[in-house]
Amino acid sequence: MKEYISDKEGIIEYYRDKNIVGNYSINRFSDILGRVIHRVQIEYINKIIVDNNVDVLLDLASGPARISQDIMGFKQGVALDSSMPMLDIARQLLDKKRWIILEGDAFDLGFEDNLFDMIYSFRFIRHFKRERREELYKGLFRILKPNGILIFDAVNYNKAYSVRKMVGRYNIYDELFKKNDLINELDENGFKVQVLRGHINHFYSQWFFNKFFSKLSDKKAFNLVYKLEHIESENPLEWLVLCRKK
Repeated sequence: MKEYISDKEGIIEYYRDKNIVGNYSINRFSDILGRVIHRVQIEYINKIIVDNNVDVLLDLASGPARISQDIMGFKQGVALDSSMPMLDIARQLLDKKRWIILEGDAFDLGFEDNLFDMIYSFRFIRHFKRERREELYKGLFRILKPNGILIFDAVNYNKAYSVRKMVGRYNIYDELFKKNDLINELDENGFKVQVLRGHINHFYSQWFFNKFFSKLSDKKAFNLVYKLEHIESENPLEWLVLCRKK
């Protein structure tokens, strides 16, 4: 059985592959559930920016600017990724007056201390095992302002373990977190969790509407999946983690 890609070099190489780069956004928006996930993430981040008067932010492992192209309400943004092919797409989508686009290493951040009001990162931190995540936390802690905000996505072990059996293996390693373990891990690395927002709250129902109802009406299926996402769940597939530098 093929092993997951879980090392830094392997992940960098994976996201430089032309086929992965070319199909990345297409795959994310090809179905209703993917579009709902994107919309919810954008709405959440934009609200946090407005509520906290965020001026300077960092999109860590930005990829082709899937998230950042729709972010509003800030003054200056930095999109950083190790994949130049991904950044070539990002340059076509981002406002050059508001965004600095950088090729760089998330494990060796060359920014000054206490620079960013907020950092967000999707489909990245979760791809590394504990030791490597702690390296990331250390760098992010350094470059965030006091009380600065870190937002990222984390996969819920209690839900995802059974779901992964149904949908099959992924190429890239994903950490499956237990809630208290996640909170403690962040606390031990200098971050206080403020909110764990349920994300993909009703996976099986949302997956069903995504797969079958879209054949009848794309708009109706989208609305059903979107409405379900706003009904809280004790056991979501993932969380949107909002924490602050202590």
